[in-house]
Amino acid sequence: MRQNRIRMPGNDDARGTRRGDRVLRFRDCAVIDYTLSQLAQTERILYQTVRGVFLEGGPAFPGSEIALKSHIQIAVRDTACILEFFRPKPRDYQND
Repeated sequence: MRQNRIRMPGNDDARGTRRGDRVLRFRDCAVIDYTLSQLAQTERILYQTVRGVFLEGGPAFPGSEIALKSHIQIAVRDTACILEFFRPKPRDYQND
């Protein structure tokens, strides 16, 4: 980023939240993109999808190794891998 005089993106909070979780992970995305670009150039290895496991937050219960905010993220880098998608309607996932 520095060599190309591009500002390093940051991870940010979602609009309207005050929790400090930084769920918009632009910097994380830039690091993954850079790493995979380097692998493509130097090793000729191309990845269609990437999966990452992120262990975050405190224990789910005392003595637990399960963290409250652990999650898996999947990045599809080759759109040919996407066969179909849907957009859930807010009423389908909101509590009454």
